Amino acid sequence: PTYHSTLDCQERPLTDRLALRVPQVDRYSEYLEDTLGVNSLGFKALSLAQSLGKVLLVAHVLGCMWYAQTTLAVEAEPTWISVYDDGSGLEAPVQRQYLFSIYWAMTTLSTVGYGDITPANDR
Repeated sequence: PTYHSTLDCQERPLTDRLALRVPQVDRYSEYLEDTLGVNSLGFKALSLAQSLGKVLLVAHVLGCMWYAQTTLAVEAEPTWISVYDDGSGLEAPVQRQYLFSIYWAMTTLSTVGYGDITPANDR
């Protein structure tokens, strides 16, 4: 028997293959559009909500990956968790670490920069 790849490069454009797709979100959005019968203004609001939802989902995934790298780091090496603790010598609660991770992800995604992280030297 002959086997054919389901991801044939000739069948789908490059943009479709590289685009970030969240199938469940897309299916739910189509369902809302069909059942609610949104008008032009409603469609724009729904489109904005979809975009915001996708950004938050990506920020959550990136934040979780950013947090995971601290748990995998060597204990002797300082990590961002040890830098952003409250000074008690104990790690911050998981909720606070998650918020720091989401902050990093949103700042990175929005490219506004890190105003609270500034260069310094010993002189």
